[in-house]
Amino acid sequence: MNSLFYNSEILLLVEELKTNLKTGLTEQQVRTRLIENGLNELFKTKPQSLIKKFFSQLNNFFIYILLIAAFINLIIGILTSHQEELYEGILILIIILGNAVFGAFQEHQKDKSFDIITKTTKIYVKVLRESNVKSITSDQLVPGDIVFLDKGDIVPADLRLLASNNLQVDEAILTGESIAVSKQSDIRINDSNLLNQKNLLFMNTVVINGNAEALVINTGMKTQIGNIAKLSRTVQKEKTVLEFYLQKLTKILSIIIFVLILINFIFNIFKYYLFFNYLSWNVISGYLLSSIALIVAVIPEGLLAIMTIIFAFGIKKIAKENAIVKNLKTLERLGSINVICTDKTGTLTHNKLLIKSLYVYSDFCHIDYSNKLICDNLLLSYQKLIYCGLLCNSIAQYYNGKIISCSNLLDSVDCAFLELSKFLNINVAKLQQQYKLIKIFPFDDHLKLMMAIYKYQNQYLTIFKGAGEIILDLSYYIYINKKQKNVIKSEKYKEEFEFNLNQKAQMGYKVLGIAFTNFFDYRFLSENISLKEILYILGKNIILVGLVGIEDPIKLEVFKSIQECHDANIQTIMITGDHCYTAIQVANKLKILNRKTDLVMDGSELDKLTETELLEKLINIKVYARTIPQHKLKIVRAWQKLGYIVAMIGDGVNDVPSIKQADVGLAMGLSGTEITKQSADIILMDDNFHTILTSIKEGQNVFVNIRKSLVFLLSCNMGEICLILLNSFFGFFYFPFDFVILNTLQILWINLVTDSLIALALGMEPSEHNIIDKSMIKKNSIFLNKSIIYKIFLEGLMLGIIVFSSAVLGYYIHSFDNIKYGQTFAFMVLAFSQLFHAWNFRSLSKSIFSIKTKNNLFIVYFIISFLIQFIILFIPICQKYFNLAKLSFFDIIIIIIISLIPILVVELFKQYFKD
Repeated sequence: MNSLFYNSEILLLVEELKTNLKTGLTEQQVRTRLIENGLNELFKTKPQSLIKKFFSQLNNFFIYILLIAAFINLIIGILTSHQEELYEGILILIIILGNAVFGAFQEHQKDKSFDIITKTTKIYVKVLRESNVKSITSDQLVPGDIVFLDKGDIVPADLRLLASNNLQVDEAILTGESIAVSKQSDIRINDSNLLNQKNLLFMNTVVINGNAEALVINTGMKTQIGNIAKLSRTVQKEKTVLEFYLQKLTKILSIIIFVLILINFIFNIFKYYLFFNYLSWNVISGYLLSSIALIVAVIPEGLLAIMTIIFAFGIKKIAKENAIVKNLKTLERLGSINVICTDKTGTLTHNKLLIKSLYVYSDFCHIDYSNKLICDNLLLSYQKLIYCGLLCNSIAQYYNGKIISCSNLLDSVDCAFLELSKFLNINVAKLQQQYKLIKIFPFDDHLKLMMAIYKYQNQYLTIFKGAGEIILDLSYYIYINKKQKNVIKSEKYKEEFEFNLNQKAQMGYKVLGIAFTNFFDYRFLSENISLKEILYILGKNIILVGLVGIEDPIKLEVFKSIQECHDANIQTIMITGDHCYTAIQVANKLKILNRKTDLVMDGSELDKLTETELLEKLINIKVYARTIPQHKLKIVRAWQKLGYIVAMIGDGVNDVPSIKQADVGLAMGLSGTEITKQSADIILMDDNFHTILTSIKEGQNVFVNIRKSLVFLLSCNMGEICLILLNSFFGFFYFPFDFVILNTLQILWINLVTDSLIALALGMEPSEHNIIDKSMIKKNSIFLNKSIIYKIFLEGLMLGIIVFSSAVLGYYIHSFDNIKYGQTFAFMVLAFSQLFHAWNFRSLSKSIFSIKTKNNLFIVYFIISFLIQFIILFIPICQKYFNLAKLSFFDIIIIIIISLIPILVVELFKQYFKD
C-alpha cells in the first residue's frame, strides 16, 4: 500500500484519488473505475465447467477398480476372442460414463442451488455519491468513494478515516486477536506495518463501537485481506457433519461388503475344490476378478453425492420461503430445534415505531396521527423534548442536506422522531444548520443510552437519549419552563415521571427518556474518553427534559406461529432490552406467558443467579427484560447445557455473540446489521417469525428425505449382497455349479437405472406433515438408529430371497436354455422389485395408499426407469450384452407379480409392526 494513503494530509489523498469530500464521486467516475479496478470482491474460485465436473466424477478409488476390471475384460476378450468378456468390458465402461454424466449434471444443479446464497447475502454500505447518501452493495465500491460506517457494519474495503466518533474495530480476521482496536482519523504513525496505523480501516474487519466517515483507498484483491486471500486459494473446504457421517458410513459398509465378498470368494474356492478336487490359477483369478468387481458394484460410492444434492435442493426450497441457509451443517440441525430465543423488536413486532405520547413535567400529550388537532401548545410545551430527540440520533452525521428522509439507512427510533417532525412540519435540515455537531456516542448496549454534543451560539449542548428509567436515574434536575428544578429534595417530581413511565410500559410502549446539560469539559472531546467516563464527570449536572412513549405494533401472524411452537413442544423465549412492563405486555398478548408457572426476569436479577440457580429456574423463565449481550449469551449456553438445540434470532451487534453460540443463529435480512447477517447461519429475508417455523418444517423434511433415500439405497445394496451370498451357499442345490446369478455388469446397470434416479427422487418428497413433527424435536437425531438398521437388513434379506426364488422359478419352468432364463428372471425381478420397493419409502410409516402428497419427479423417474429396464428385453443388442433370454408374456406377468411382493410385505410390516 502506498504510504500516501496513511501518512499524508487528507487533501493530498483526495487530490490523488480525484474525489470530492462534499459531493462524492459521480456515477460516470464510478463506471470508469469499476472497469479499471473490477468489482470490490475477493478471489472466488471459478466454478468448474461441466467437462471438469464429468472428469472429477471419474476421480474415485472405486471407479479406478471398475476401470481396471473393464480393461482386463477387454484384454481377455481381445486375446481370447471371447465376445462375452469383450461386451462386458465395453458395457462396464458405458455404465461408468453414464454414471459420470449423471453425477456431473447433478453436481451442476447443486452448485446452482448454492448460488442463491451468494446472491442474497451481499453486504450493503452507505456511500456518498453526487451529494446523496445511498445504500449500495459493497461490490460496487471503487477507490475514491466516501462511505459511512456505524456500529455493527463490516468494513467494505480498505479505508482512510476522514472523521470518527469513539470508533473501535475488531481486527481479529487480520491479527487473530479479538480485541477492540481504537481508531482515530487525525493520527498518523510513521510505521511501515499497516496494522499499526490508527487512521486506516481494513476490509472485512468489524465496527464494534462508534461511527465514522472514511475514504475508500483500495478494493477487492488489492486490499490487505485480498493479499491474504491470494495465499489461501489452495486451502481445502471443511467437510460438514453430514459429509463426515456419510463418508464414515460408506467406509464401514465397504469393510462389511469386502468381508462378505471375501467370505464368498473363499467359500467358492473351497466349494470348487470339494467338487473338482483341484485348483488352478485361472479358477482363482476368475473368482478374484469377479469378487473385486462385485465389491465395487454393490458399494454405494455415490451415496455422499446423492445426499449432498438432496441437501442442496432443500436449501433452494427453503430459500423460496425467504430463509437463506448458508451451509449444509445448519440444515442438518434445523429440524431438531426445540428452543427459540428471540428479540422482541422487529421479530415479534413490526419495528415500525411511532411516537404516541410525550410527557414533560405536569404535562402529557397523546398523539393521534389521523387527527391534526392533537393538544394545545404542543410545540411550545414540548419543543425542547422534540428538538433534543431529533438532534440526539444515530443519523446526525447524514444531515446537512445529504439525507433527511426515513429509509432503511436509519435506526427505527430515529425514524419515529423524523415521522413526528414531518407531522409537525419541523424543518430538520434547518434545525441541523443551527446546531453544529461536535461529537456523537452511538447507543451503548450496556449503559442503555446514547449521547450527542452540539455547539449552539458559542455554547455547548450535550444531549442524552435512552431507556426511560436510566435517564431518570441519571438526572438531578428537571426542565420546567426553561428553569431547573432540583429533584433530590423534591422526590414527588421524580415519582410523577416514574408513574408515567410504568403506566406507558404496561400499555406495551417503549419508553425513552431525554435529558441535556450545558456543562462542558474539554476532556469530552478526547478521542479516548468513554461515555461512562463522561457521565462520571458530569455527576449532578444532567437535566431531565421528559419521556417519549413509542408504539411498536405486534405482528398479528406471530400469535399463530407461537401457538404452533407450543403445539410442537418448542420453547419460545423472549429476550429484550425493553422495560420489564413492556415485555410482559407483549408476551401476554402473544401467549408466550401462558402458564401460571411462567416467569419474567430482568437483567439485574439474572446477574445475581449462579449457574446452578439459573439451570434450576430456566425451564420456567419465558421472558427476559433489560438484557445486555452477556445475558443473551448466558441464556443460550444455559439451554444448551440442559441438552436443547437452541436457535437465536437477532438483528443487532449485541446479538452477535449469542447468535454465534447458538446451534442455529438467525439474523433479520431487512433490519439486521451487516455483522449480524454475516455471523448468522440463516438470514430471514422477510424478518418474519413464521419463516423460522417454515424453515424448521423444511429442515425436518430434508432430514426425513435423506433418511428415506439412504435406507432405500442401503436396503437395495443389502438385497444384492444377500442374493450373491444365497447363490454361493445354496445355489448349487438348485443350479449347475458354475451358475452366476448376477454378473458385475448387471448389478452396475441396476444401480444406475433403479437406485440413483429413484433415490434422488425420494429426496424431493414433499413433507408428510403440515405441522412440525414433535418426534424430531430432540437432541442428536440420527439417520440410522437401531430400528432403521434392522429395517435395512430385513428388507435387504427379503429382496435377496425374492430374487433368488425367482431365479429358481425361472430355471425350473423352462425346459431349454434354463440357465439363461434363471439369470434373466433374477435380473428383471431385482430391477423391478427395487423400483416397486421404492414406493414403500415415500413414507417410512404410512401406507402408500394413504399418502396424500404428490411427488411428480418420483413418478417420472419411476416410469423412465421401468421403461428402460423393460425395453432392454426386446432390443437384440441388449439381450446379447446382458445375456438375456427372450421372455414370453406369461414370463413377464410372473416377473411383475413377484416384483410386487416387497410392497405387500412392507405394507404388512407397517400395519402390524409400527415404530
